[in-house]
Amino acid sequence: MPDIRFLEIPTIRQQRTLATHVKVISEETLASYTAETPNTPIENMIERVVYIKEGDAGVCQTVAERLLEKWGHKQTSVIGKIPMTVSLDFREKVRVVAPTLNFDEEVVIQKKEHSVADYSTRITCGDIILSDNELLARILEEALS
Repeated sequence: MPDIRFLEIPTIRQQRTLATHVKVISEETLASYTAETPNTPIENMIERVVYIKEGDAGVCQTVAERLLEKWGHKQTSVIGKIPMTVSLDFREKVRVVAPTLNFDEEVVIQKKEHSVADYSTRITCGDIILSDNELLARILEEALS
């Protein structure tokens, strides 16, 4: 696994755990489902309730489980410029080191953009962090189709 060192200080965005329990309720059918992280101590419990306009119990279950996949752990996104490289592949795991930010984690490559002008590659790695509304819209579109 390659180590990534940046040419300039990268942008690092971290999102804390947003939920350990996600309850989804359908306004149309009144069906609901709760997905939860097992063995969460009561003092660490973070519950979120999401209402959707339509869907049966199966849709509620799919939405709750997918939301918990994203919200149930800390997410990290890193964007920065590195020396020009074509050897990194999408979804390849790399170790990102940014000593000035006290950051050293293993993440996956999400996007690469090459610049011939300054012989660099701009990479986006880690998690793709979407707004709650965008995440829910994407999950619902998939679950209802």
